[in-house]
Formats: sequence, C-alpha cells, structure tokens
Amino acid sequence: MKNIITRDNIDNLFLRGYLDAALFTEDPNPPGGCDYVQCGRADEMYSAFPADFVQQARKDCERFQSDNAHTLECVDDLEQAGSDFWYDRQGHGVGARDRGYTSWIGPALAMAAKKFREVYLELELTNELE
Repeated sequence: MKNIITRDNIDNLFLRGYLDAALFTEDPNPPGGCDYVQCGRADEMYSAFPADFVQQARKDCERFQSDNAHTLECVDDLEQAGSDFWYDRQGHGVGARDRGYTSWIGPALAMAAKKFREVYLELELTNELE
C-alpha cells in the first residue's frame, strides 16, 4: 500500500513551500488564479509525489536550511523561502532575488540554491488528477 502524503503531515514550513513550488511547476493542470490550498486540491496533489522524491526533498531542504541558517534568520516567510529554493535550484528565473529582501539576502540564497543540482520530478497522477 502506498504511503499517502498530505500537505498537513508536512510539518516543516520550508519543505512545504518547496513541495508547493514543485507541484506548481510540474503539474500539467495547475490551478488558475489560486493555489492548491485555496482550490481544495492540496492533499490530492501531494499524494501524487513519489515517496522517494519527498524523502530526498526533505534531506535537501534540511541541508539547505542548516547550511544557510544565518541568512534564513533574516527571512520572515519560511514557506516562501522553500518555494524560492525550488525555483532557484531548478533555474526557473524567479526566486529569492525577487522577494525584496535586504540587498545581500536574495542573492545569497539564490547562489546557495544553485549549489544543488537540478531535480527531475514525475508526478504519479491518476486519471482523476490529470
């Protein structure tokens, strides 16, 4: 039986933001005009993550947070910082540099994210999720 992953059982806000961004960029039918929580699709979409992807994401997010703890202390929204880690790591052209942080914070977080290799994700979508 597949271990069901829900957004609510992700207690690390940074990881939650990272996974939210991964969903947004990899979902072939992302919600328009709202996020997954507002549209009521968060748990159904979180269940589409392969377990090994979530396990590696948790490790990478913990390492990023540990390596950049001093810089992340200057960030008010850890969920947004997690999203920015995904965007910067994947080279999406948006991320920490775009948040209006004090001059050095955005570039420091963006450069730190680029130290991680790009990750490929294939969501395990069922017919009703496609």
